[in-house]
This record gives sequence, structure tokens and C-alpha cells, in this order.
Amino acid sequence: EIMHKVIQSPVQALRCLGSCALNMCAVASGNVDGYYEWGMHPWDVAAAFLICTEAGAVVTDLDGSPFSITARRTLVANQKIQPQLKKII
Repeated sequence: EIMHKVIQSPVQALRCLGSCALNMCAVASGNVDGYYEWGMHPWDVAAAFLICTEAGAVVTDLDGSPFSITARRTLVANQKIQPQLKKII
């Protein structure tokens, strides 16, 4: 259902680099505006979480609550689109 909402939203493209950490770092570098994932393990996101927060990206749970490394869900976006992406997801 989430993917259906995202596809119907005004997005330019959907991409997945294959690794949660790589996708999160793509947001941190500014190459991607936003990314969401569920089902990942703490070792998949620990370093990427630090990189994203240091770069100024917003890292939260899918519902916008504070990120928890054990929740196995994340929404990462730049500060401009994070509120919009949170509403879609």
C-alpha cells in the first residue's frame, strides 16, 4: 500500500541502490531527496544514520517519530521534503 501511494504522488523517479546504507547515504550526499525502508537490521543502518544526521538529513521512523535503530523502519529525507514525504508514507 505504501508503494502505491508513493507511485501516485508527484515524484520524478523511484530508485533503489540495493543497500539500505547506500540509499541513506545518497540522501546525505544530496543525490536523492528521500528514502524509506522497513525490515532492515541495526547493522544495516548504524553508520548511515550517523552520516545522514551529520549531513543535515532528517532521519525518523516512518510515522515521523524519532528514529530507533531497533524499530526496523526509517524515513530519511532532506529538510525541505521530509514533511511531505511523511504524509505520503
